[in-house]
Amino acid sequence: MIICLFLSTFCFGQKIKIACVGNSITYGADIVNREKNSYPAQLQVFLGDKYEVCNFGKIGATIFCKGDHPYMQTEEYKQSIAYCPDIVFIKLGTNDSKSHTICHLQDFDSDFGGLIQSFAQLPSKPRIILLSPLRCFVPETDAIKDSVIRAVLVPEIERIAREKELEYIDLYDLMGNEYDASLMPDRLHPSSIGAGRIAQKLYEYLKPENYDPNPCTHPICGNEYRSGAGWKEGADWHAVSEEISQITSSQKLDILFLGNSITQGFGGNRRLVTYKPGKAAADSCFTHLRWESAGISGDRTETLLWRIRNGGYGKSEPAYVFITIGVNNIIAGHQVNDIAEGIKSVVQESKREFPNSKIVLFGLLPVGLEKESERRQKCDAIHQLLKLQNWGDVLYVNPTPWFTQENGELKTELYGGDYLHLTTKGYEVWCQHIKDVLSLISEIK
Repeated sequence: MIICLFLSTFCFGQKIKIACVGNSITYGADIVNREKNSYPAQLQVFLGDKYEVCNFGKIGATIFCKGDHPYMQTEEYKQSIAYCPDIVFIKLGTNDSKSHTICHLQDFDSDFGGLIQSFAQLPSKPRIILLSPLRCFVPETDAIKDSVIRAVLVPEIERIAREKELEYIDLYDLMGNEYDASLMPDRLHPSSIGAGRIAQKLYEYLKPENYDPNPCTHPICGNEYRSGAGWKEGADWHAVSEEISQITSSQKLDILFLGNSITQGFGGNRRLVTYKPGKAAADSCFTHLRWESAGISGDRTETLLWRIRNGGYGKSEPAYVFITIGVNNIIAGHQVNDIAEGIKSVVQESKREFPNSKIVLFGLLPVGLEKESERRQKCDAIHQLLKLQNWGDVLYVNPTPWFTQENGELKTELYGGDYLHLTTKGYEVWCQHIKDVLSLISEIK
């Protein structure tokens, strides 16, 4: 099935059409909810509605015409040609590493050249961008061989690009040089998280009109899928996000919590969340208030931005909105200044979505056992930047003193062993301080 994320015939203006040509990695094999989580689907979100990204991936496809499934003999190939794209990403080669296929290496120039030429002669005169295969981590005894990908196919594809003066993106090391199950569960195909890396790489390469060099301020969908995220088995980020939208659109709230897994831990009425260590504390502290948690495990500022903008949360008309976001940006390696800007963007988007709500920004809860730990230093540096902002009618509260001792170390009874997620006791302390904040707001009023 060919997936085009936006159909230009139903939209005003001419979209830039992108064809993603490839094998099972492009198709999104084994990815939960591939229609939204394959790398072409995620690239569509990165690029926005001025682009139309279409997935023409075919499982098992090869460059070689004498391979198991020559791409030029597939229905996907025919449809990609009929699509008449403006940009073509060609990502093939992994299946060509098999011993009974790579033996036809003498045909590489004619076979790959023929594929490229068929796009080059289209009336749309598309930009043709060749992508290298990814490193794979399967044993050398498997049919697909990384040694052939690395030593033969990557250099050959790069050579073709150079000789034909085509654009080329090297993706070989994109998933790292050591196996990471979160990126490639079966050692060959990217997960939704791995696919997100490819999408971001292509977005950064294209630098479209709306290009944002700060990854923390460009709204995108999340790509988490793990059962370890505290969700029911089989649920992915989109399912969890959609459940929040359903809940917030069906009731008026007194309190809405926005954030990541720490906020998700309140649980609320969400059926897809299975781990709710903070629910009892919130129920006890906010007995006469209607509250809900809109936290999603793994969320960063950019994914929370997307949810606030697209989730319809404003229908709940909450009296109070509490924001706690940013720690996953630290984990992702984002820069302190960028994260602070991302948090600022979340606040600005929240003010638009909740014009009649009192917004309280906690920023980040402290993380890292010792004050000198790398994560804590970044957390503290972000709070220093947040402190300097003029928040207007938004109340900014740094929660660090609530969870730390006089020497700066975390109060260990409030945290799990990762010194990031709260224990039940930690939620009790947090909820009590939230009650104090609510009392303070009432006094100000």
